Amino acid sequence: MHGAEQLADDPEADAEAGDVGLAAVAEAVEQLGEALGQERETARLAEEARQASERISRRQQQFATVAAHELRTPVTAVLGSLTTVERLIPPETLPPPAGELLAACTR
Repeated sequence: MHGAEQLADDPEADAEAGDVGLAAVAEAVEQLGEALGQERETARLAEEARQASERISRRQQQFATVAAHELRTPVTAVLGSLTTVERLIPPETLPPPAGELLAACTR
């Protein structure tokens, strides 16, 4: 006997085959559920990594902004002082290393 004819002739075999088929379907559904759960977990982790990367990028930008300001403020004061010194004492009247340094700093 072949395929459907064989199942029709043996009700016990039909029931057993149905149980095996249901078990296989249940197993497949369970595996799909696990795969979906893993995919969701991967997506969640990827989103967390993206957010962490954005936070780090913002903090780096903030640091660079603050560092630039903190460096620029005293340097501006020093350059202003050197310009005042240059006006009061022309670099050419100072000994060679000092005059050259003063001229280089105020360029």
